[in-house]
Amino acid sequence: MKSSISKAQTHEDIGEYWDTHDLAELWDEKKPAEFKVDIQSEVKIIKNEQWFFSVVDIIQILTDSSSPRQYWGVLKSQVIHNK
Repeated sequence: MKSSISKAQTHEDIGEYWDTHDLAELWDEKKPAEFKVDIQSEVKIIKNEQWFFSVVDIIQILTDSSSPRQYWGVLKSQVIHNK
């Protein structure tokens, strides 16, 4: 695994990087990202005309992970462990 911003090689290193950095510092250096979402298959709940998505769906879209549920599980356990 490699983070394009932090140049980190592990989830732990990425976490350490973002503990001391803010995306606002780098905002002007980033290029816009484009991706398509099939809204019909991704929307989980529509309530009061607001759309709600699951964290796993968002992770799958942003990371292109083949196992977004596992990715979220590892990330969540690391956050809980590091509290």
